[in-house]
Amino acid sequence: MDSIQEKLQRPFEANEIEWRSQQTGEKNGKCWAMVLAYVTNRAIMDRLDEVFGVSGWKNEFLPTPSMDGVMCGISAKFGSEWVTKYDGADNTQIEAVKGGLSSAMKRTAVQFGIGRYLYQLESNFAQVVEGRTNGAKSAKTKSGTWFNWLPPELPNFALPITNEQIKLVNKLVKTKGADLDKMLKFYNLFDIENTTKEVGVKMIQALERKEDIEDETAKEN
Repeated sequence: MDSIQEKLQRPFEANEIEWRSQQTGEKNGKCWAMVLAYVTNRAIMDRLDEVFGVSGWKNEFLPTPSMDGVMCGISAKFGSEWVTKYDGADNTQIEAVKGGLSSAMKRTAVQFGIGRYLYQLESNFAQVVEGRTNGAKSAKTKSGTWFNWLPPELPNFALPITNEQIKLVNKLVKTKGADLDKMLKFYNLFDIENTTKEVGVKMIQALERKEDIEDETAKEN
């Protein structure tokens, strides 16, 4: 994996992830919701700015052949070469055109690896709550019953490594006499900042056991 790909695929912070209800229902008088996670378009644009620079990427929108949806093309500059990828989406029921543009761009971003890890998440049952709980979202069942739900917590593989983890890894590398470059190579990384919270946990646990570090880095030699 090269450094650009690593940066594009880096997980987003939890506050950059939105959740929507995919399916709702009622059972034994209790409402339920199956929900899915997705990256916001603003977060996608920020990621493209970060990796390629403001002038290093562009997008365009075209109608689908059936004229009931929209195609999005994202072009990014890799060195001196422009690479373009396309994907599309149907217009949505609410704010049809705006929803179609947004969905098409999100799908095209996945072609570059942005937010692709979210496809590893299984559909989750949301926690249904009473009243106006902070952070709760609303949904409606087919029978017309409105209810509130809280988004699930993201697992460690879907969250970026924390600053605290990075500091601890660097501290342990120094105190344990480990080779950080070999560790990064073992985990197929160019930069520790682009990995996940899950990998951060594994690196810390390995560093706390010096003999494991020696065994793991030896596999690469």
